[in-house]
Amino acid sequence: MRRLGLALLVVCALCRAQSPQVSAQLDAALTYRSASGGGTTLRTYDALSRPSTVRLAAALETGWILVVRERFEKLPRDPDTEAMQEYYLEDPGLWRLGKQHLPFAGGFLCPMYAKAATGYFPLPVVGIPVQAALVDDGGGRPQGVVARIGRALGLSGSVGRHLAVGSQTLAIFRTPEDPLPRGRGYKAGLALDATRKSGLWRVGIEHVRLWNGETPKDRTVDATDVWARLEPSRYRSLLIGYSRDWNSGTEVLRLAGSFWVVRNVWFEPLVRYRDGRFQDLGLTLRVRL
Repeated sequence: MRRLGLALLVVCALCRAQSPQVSAQLDAALTYRSASGGGTTLRTYDALSRPSTVRLAAALETGWILVVRERFEKLPRDPDTEAMQEYYLEDPGLWRLGKQHLPFAGGFLCPMYAKAATGYFPLPVVGIPVQAALVDDGGGRPQGVVARIGRALGLSGSVGRHLAVGSQTLAIFRTPEDPLPRGRGYKAGLALDATRKSGLWRVGIEHVRLWNGETPKDRTVDATDVWARLEPSRYRSLLIGYSRDWNSGTEVLRLAGSFWVVRNVWFEPLVRYRDGRFQDLGLTLRVRL
């Protein structure tokens, strides 16, 4: 919480200097998880390693935005030792500087957070949007170049060191207590992702290839995720998803939902089956403010 306090001081200083508009967002989850074998936990992160966070944003008179987002708790063995998940300054649609979500794939199979300088620009002639990030998060953490081209249909690439290290990367195949640790990861990655909405349904597909591992344990990953979500209203939704690691043969089927309980409170169940057998059940109560 010290870093959040420091960030608050910075925001307050900016408030005095430029009178920016300051906003706060809360995404707090309490998850009961029951795993195969009988183990149970109660945590402020969900079964897919997504943490509870509080986010502060200050819109400056220059048009820039300063954002800080802190996790309630760090996951066990998480190679990211900082309490802050994000802290960056951006000129929306042009550039972003600081610790941030990297522009790679669709954001489910391989989300990565690291210190980076990101630029946004259209591809010449065709005007397709491009996001490109120069990444340097220190020893044992992601370094290199990461980029994504496209909107609903996207092509991503990355080269560097220790890519895909983090508690949320490939979390569909792991437990929250077993992230890819610091010093591991990959030197190259490619990804293709697409989403489409039709009536009450939203569907998506994402494929990620990671290769040239940092250690012999980091074998090439070819992973695909496909999902379909029924959205009859903004108060409830149901999702079915299927993920497969083609090299290991691991298959994960997940069933998830999101149901409005009372104002700002949602109930989000998730059950996973790994290779046809029950893996875990997560029951999350989430508050969004």
